[in-house]
Amino acid sequence: SFAQYATIARDTSGDLPLVFEEQQPDETVRESESEIQKFVPKVIRRKADLVDDSLLPVRHGEIVGSLILDRLIEIFGNTPSAIPSIPDGSRPSTQILLATLQQLVNLFVINGFAWEGNVSLTKEGTKLMLGSAAGSEFTVKLSSPATLWSGQALKQRKAKTLNDFFMKSAKVLLARAGYIVTSASTEYTNNQEINKFTIA
Repeated sequence: SFAQYATIARDTSGDLPLVFEEQQPDETVRESESEIQKFVPKVIRRKADLVDDSLLPVRHGEIVGSLILDRLIEIFGNTPSAIPSIPDGSRPSTQILLATLQQLVNLFVINGFAWEGNVSLTKEGTKLMLGSAAGSEFTVKLSSPATLWSGQALKQRKAKTLNDFFMKSAKVLLARAGYIVTSASTEYTNNQEINKFTIA
């Protein structure tokens, strides 16, 4: 994923065009697997809500996080390994979020993304609203994640778009639960990826 994310970082820096031409597979041509795939130019116009270039990494993270989370739900949703179901916008308690995030980590481990992982509550929220987890800070440690080297390299390059797939998925999960991540960091120490984030 390093090459992909290094390319994304390179191609999303600077002043990006709102309208551009992109080569896409020609869907009208039915080819055998042995033939070279044909491409046709297609004019792409960015959506109005993505005119600001700084929003592209955020939107990319949302799309990738949703795809990963939805796939995990599709595969494990009806099994004992399912991510606990949280009604949309319900803003569950810290303990429910802790268990849900831990199961998300477990599925990343089961799928070979990391050797092991755990979630801890670093700081409990102020609980201005009874049962709310707002203000809570979580720490997620993944041992030997598949993206250890590439994540370190991208971070060293100060890339705006990182291959922090767990964080992308966790942000989507939390957003669906009615929370937003107000601050987040991903660091690498020895063989660990350490994600810290606070929610509101």
